[in-house]
Amino acid sequence: MTASEWVWVTIGAVGQTLYGARMIVQWWVSEKQGKSVVPASFWHLSLIASVLMMAYALWRRDPVFIGGQVIGLAIYTRNLALLKPKRLAANASADDPIRFRAESCTCPCTCGATPRNKAA
Repeated sequence: MTASEWVWVTIGAVGQTLYGARMIVQWWVSEKQGKSVVPASFWHLSLIASVLMMAYALWRRDPVFIGGQVIGLAIYTRNLALLKPKRLAANASADDPIRFRAESCTCPCTCGATPRNKAA
């Protein structure tokens, strides 16, 4: 096996290892919470693993493997996009200058804020 082949086999193996690790993470988090939970780290590991395995599949020129990874990439990306609004809402705080400005806005601006002190 050439050095280049070793690099690609390593990329594929790391991707497959991460792909398997996501199930361990999901199981561990579910056990800790006593219910079935799919944490964001599951989707992050899925996406990273899928990118690595896609690179390996492209190197191998394997259309079946490539097709499977394309579908997975779409699903993992979409799930992370669905989690983003929840993460942003959870991270918002009174220290957030944009949120604070919007909540305390008293002018008739176009920022989309509902003025708190606006006279009715």
